[in-house]
Parts: sequence; C-alpha cells; structure tokens
Amino acid sequence: MNRLFLSLFCVFLTLILIFSCSVEPKSIDYNLDQCAACKMMISEQQFGAELVTKKGKIYKYDAIECMVSSFTKSDSPDFAHVLVTDYENPGNFIDAKASTYLVDASRPSPMGKNVSAYKSPELLSKEFNSIDSKILNWDQLLDYLNEN
Repeated sequence: MNRLFLSLFCVFLTLILIFSCSVEPKSIDYNLDQCAACKMMISEQQFGAELVTKKGKIYKYDAIECMVSSFTKSDSPDFAHVLVTDYENPGNFIDAKASTYLVDASRPSPMGKNVSAYKSPELLSKEFNSIDSKILNWDQLLDYLNEN
C-alpha cells in the first residue's frame, strides 16, 4: 500500500512540476487583471499586451506602450513570448514582433500614445494615409516610443 501511495505521489509531483513550468501565454481577465507597468485595471480588449519569460512568468499590460516600456528596460532575449492584442480581433494575441502598428488619434489607447496593433498591414495602408497617422513595424515602434 505504501509503495502504491509513494508511486502515485511521485507521478502527481512530476505532473505538477511539468505543468507549473509552462511558458505559454494566458488570456487577460479584463476588468480583473492589472497592468504590470502602471497598475491600471486592464479593461479595453483592443489594447492588451503580454510578456512571457522563458521561465514562464507572465506580465500583462493594459496598453502596448506599457509593454514596450517594460520590454526595453529588460533583457529582451529573456522573453519566450512578446504579444499584443489584434485591434481588429479584440482579446486575441498576435506576435508583437511580426505585427503592424498604427499611431493615430482616432484610435486612442489607454495610456494616450494612440498605438494599436494589427496582424495585416494591408488594411491600414488603405484606411490611414493622413499626415497625422503613422504606420510602423516593431523596430520602428520601439524607436518611436523611446523618442516620445
């Protein structure tokens, strides 16, 4: 009986260790989770972002600009996932480094930098070509937010 109990206990501990070390992103619980940078409640589904370290620690953000601030202050290779919410599909994460960004006052973000993310750049180039709009890739966004 003791051997069976010990074997089951070892299997149980192994499973806990395997699943507790996950580096998978977790969805944002809107109106419950707080931004890791500014501590505001995350409530707008078009603007959430998330960093997941290679060790599985998850940082959730209410705006892309909050996430970028944390990203640039840290050792960026430490992240397994750098994610932003697709503005066109609220609540759904996309790879931040492969996304296209819009800076436009007609789409104000929670922290006031007016940054939103998109999976497809084609939609933006047709809709936003005013002198006040900026369409940026990841590297350009990092430069833009570090300057402003």
